[in-house]
Amino acid sequence: MEDSTGTFFENATISVSMNPSPTFPPNTTDILPCPTAPDTPCETADFQLSDEAMWMIIWIVGMLIFLCLPFCITKSRRDLCWRRIKERQWISDDREDDWYTAAVRRQQEQRRQQMEAEQRHFRTSRTQEDEIREQFLLQCMENYTMSLSRSDIHEMEETNSRAGSIKSFGSLQSLRCSKKIGDESESGIVAIDLEAQIAGSERKEKEKRSDSLTDDEEEQPVLAFAFDDNCQKVYIPLPGQTTMDAEETVGAPSARRMVNSGCAICLCTFDAEEKITWSANPKCPHIFHSDCILHWYLAVGRKVQRRHIRQNPEMSDEEMLTKICDFPINCPCCRQNFCQDIRKLDVSASSSRTQAESESDEEREQPRNEEDSVELGSTPSATARQ
Repeated sequence: MEDSTGTFFENATISVSMNPSPTFPPNTTDILPCPTAPDTPCETADFQLSDEAMWMIIWIVGMLIFLCLPFCITKSRRDLCWRRIKERQWISDDREDDWYTAAVRRQQEQRRQQMEAEQRHFRTSRTQEDEIREQFLLQCMENYTMSLSRSDIHEMEETNSRAGSIKSFGSLQSLRCSKKIGDESESGIVAIDLEAQIAGSERKEKEKRSDSLTDDEEEQPVLAFAFDDNCQKVYIPLPGQTTMDAEETVGAPSARRMVNSGCAICLCTFDAEEKITWSANPKCPHIFHSDCILHWYLAVGRKVQRRHIRQNPEMSDEEMLTKICDFPINCPCCRQNFCQDIRKLDVSASSSRTQAESESDEEREQPRNEEDSVELGSTPSATARQ
């Protein structure tokens, strides 16, 4: 027993490692033959994915496919997405196709033309055009507008003799007409009394007006009666006479005229502290309220402006601005020229000013020429004397 044990310990070799960490024998289950070299062992490690990681990877891949799928459906869709990406400046491609650049330029040109057309048609609104016309008309009518005072309005009393003459004149006219009608009728037709017919028609009209009015309203005089038989008169300057000329000739008896009090536009009489405007044309005797004639010409200007646009839709902005005040300023009653165009007055004044300046320059040059001729004529005599 001892011999066997002693021989065992004697034959055994004891190896002590200096490494403090213990060594373990390799796991034979992890060692597999390498496919390239079957003799050498190949170590493999265990790698297993959890279910959550697998679903996360599937979700990311699906999102990438969903985002990239529109680029792969059709060519037009790919071009559209690519163009949108370029517009958002995500990427910049210097090399572009010629057809694409031509299409972009054409689209930009169409947008520019559309914006110019919108600005041309809507650059000045109707309110702005009315303001321009109003300033133009106020400048034209400035020297022919005045404010009425109580001394300018005169009430004239109608006498009995005048009423009797009017009545007798009406009866005489009716008698003459009835006599003519009776003479022309060969079959003995009874003569018609025109005076009775006129009186009956006036009575019917008066009853009709009284029925149409309520208790709170008062009957207003008819315009024809107010203008024909009106006892109210106003004293205003003569037609074609400015306010400055009228103020200079206040004491002259022929400086003013007496006319019936009434505006043919609003069909109302003139009152104190109201502004009236008369014509700058000496041949037009009509007068109106300043506000009435101003709004009348504003309506005329709008109508003429619409006509200009309808006749020339492709009108430029400069031409449209010049056409705002290009409308006739005629009297609403007699259709004669009512106001003087300040633009024509400025042109005539400038032309007369240039003509006067040229005449003055010629007059200045004439003495100089005479002096030069005198000096030239005196030199030969001086030399002869010497």
